[in-house]
Amino acid sequence: MLKDFYTIINKISGQNSEYRIKLNPKHEIFKGHFPGQPVTPGVVLIQMTTELTQNSIEQNVKLKQVINSKFLNVMNPEKNPEVTFKISISKNDQLYKVVTSAEDMGVCFFKMTAFYQ
Repeated sequence: MLKDFYTIINKISGQNSEYRIKLNPKHEIFKGHFPGQPVTPGVVLIQMTTELTQNSIEQNVKLKQVINSKFLNVMNPEKNPEVTFKISISKNDQLYKVVTSAEDMGVCFFKMTAFYQ
């Protein structure tokens, strides 16, 4: 869904996955959000979490419920071109509980706990 928005440059998969990703600062999303000062939109961070979760468990999932989400710092692809997503996945009945954070060099940009089906 986020075609050419990011590239996975390193990953450790499993129940506790870690993805080092490289953002594409020239992506169309940044042209509208915001010209001259690119900001990664919160909805895009949630979509990235969904895509990386699917990569970890090797199946499609659908976001069912966001328990909490915190957007702590601006993720600017020019200042932080590479970011690490840490994703912890546990399965309860038919749902996957996903706890994620996106960070770089000690700065946390985003945290979320959600359920996927």
